[in-house]
Amino acid sequence: MEVLLLRRALGKRMLVMKATLSDGDLLGLARHDPAALEALYRRHVDRLMAHAARRSLRPEDVADVVATTFVVVLE
Repeated sequence: MEVLLLRRALGKRMLVMKATLSDGDLLGLARHDPAALEALYRRHVDRLMAHAARRSLRPEDVADVVATTFVVVLE
């Protein structure tokens, strides 16, 4: 699992934390933290692309299916 760096502003200083987060943790942060969304996406995109490619009749639909999946998850 990847390590996510979380940056939090503390006055004029930044706190940088390294943490391995669960999918649930990343999902909770993803709406407000682009780094969390990226980590969640990178963790699952290959498997989702492979799954969508096996199920799709048209290869050009695969990226749309994966993008829609992430949008639905974030909602």
